[in-house]
Amino acid sequence: VTYAAGRFGQASVFNGSSSKIEISGLSTFLASSSSKSWSCWVKTTNTTAPNRAIISDYGSGGNYNFDCYMKTTGVVEIVSATGGSTVFAPSTKIVNDGEWHNIIAVQDTTANTLKLYIDSVEEVSLSIGTGTDGVRSLYIGTYGAGYFWDGEIDQVRIYNTALNPNDVWLLYSE
Repeated sequence: VTYAAGRFGQASVFNGSSSKIEISGLSTFLASSSSKSWSCWVKTTNTTAPNRAIISDYGSGGNYNFDCYMKTTGVVEIVSATGGSTVFAPSTKIVNDGEWHNIIAVQDTTANTLKLYIDSVEEVSLSIGTGTDGVRSLYIGTYGAGYFWDGEIDQVRIYNTALNPNDVWLLYSE
């Protein structure tokens, strides 16, 4: 990745064809059955196929907690295969308008839900399965082998808890 002025200081700039960030040190955390959340800011004007990954722990086969990407229509879709059952749904909010948007995913293993927030508004709530995930990396700007993000991603934060709506609002309004 390269860097440019972002929402907060410097943002990572992804070229849409090969730029990515891989975090392998979170594999035990990602494989656990504990609640997890992540937050980031994104900015893009891309409207070309294929889908464009934002943050993902997608791996080859097996379960995964969340795979979050922008579709060519500009909506964000979130997918989970926790417990072996794949569920997914798109947002209604368009994010490829060249403005900064706060994206937050909350996997609550107590309530067995996965929620997607965009600009502090709950866009998607899915019922997810239970179980543990296979060991893999966390990816920013790709799902590991494609769907490269074309634009900027800033202020990525990873949490070992399910954020609540107040937490989401505080992250959006900072």
